Amino acid sequence: MERHALYNQMAARLRDHVANGTTDYAADTLRVPATQYTDADVWQKEMDGVFKSLPILVGLSHETPEKGDFKTLDILGTPLLICRQADGSAKVLMNVCSHRGMILESRPSGNKKTFSCPYHA
Repeated sequence: MERHALYNQMAARLRDHVANGTTDYAADTLRVPATQYTDADVWQKEMDGVFKSLPILVGLSHETPEKGDFKTLDILGTPLLICRQADGSAKVLMNVCSHRGMILESRPSGNKKTFSCPYHA
């Protein structure tokens, strides 16, 4: 079935459910093994395949409104530094020195023109 026809069929079914106060039901119970929730390999594949391969919202514009404003956070084990640039754009960087791995900014937020590694400062 073509995509357009499938969408029309789904929309018609949805309109019917709304009009009749009904819903779709699965044909049977979906059984998921408990290991899907506890296995470290399954968890890592999910993190890599979903959360680390797609864009993730890490902040809102109003959190860093002024030039030099910054915010630090840790997302999925990666330390991030979000900063408002002089041209008004926002950049997200890893909050670590590429040479020594030291955290560049330890405060959760503030205003600063430049960031430098405590070791290399």
